[in-house]
Amino acid sequence: MPLDEKRADRLLPHAEIERYARLWNFPELEEVVSLRFSARLKKSWARTNLSTNAITLASELRGDRERLNDVLCHELAHVVSHERVGRTEGPHGPTWRRLVLDAGGDPSVRLADSRATSTKAASATRRFLHRCPVCDFSRTARKPTPSWRCADCVAAGLSGELFVTEQQRAT
Repeated sequence: MPLDEKRADRLLPHAEIERYARLWNFPELEEVVSLRFSARLKKSWARTNLSTNAITLASELRGDRERLNDVLCHELAHVVSHERVGRTEGPHGPTWRRLVLDAGGDPSVRLADSRATSTKAASATRRFLHRCPVCDFSRTARKPTPSWRCADCVAAGLSGELFVTEQQRAT
């Protein structure tokens, strides 16, 4: 990454971090946390390592200031919450929720992902029914799992093979 891009990465969210530090009365926030952008994040907008207070943001956020601010609020609240109460609460516990609400954010655990494709949305509704033709035992899963067997039929000395059919869930 060219030197100018690295410098821009550091300066981009600087004002927001200062704002949250004042709002949450946590002046050392800027010294405690480190930020970086990564093109490797594909399934989430950000990731926070609480042992190092390192926040990794998806590169796509550089071009979406509003979403960047939402994600930054979410992740910085994790850091501040962890610094204040440690692991006594869950990652989205009451302290984290209070911080996000105080910042005027939405304390939902997940932000809507505009990167979702129609294939991704369709696969979220797909289910596969695994059914035993002998005893009618059934089990559903997001993916077909040919290795599954009917435990009762296998115990009775049969193959226990399940037949897999795709089903559409109601949305």
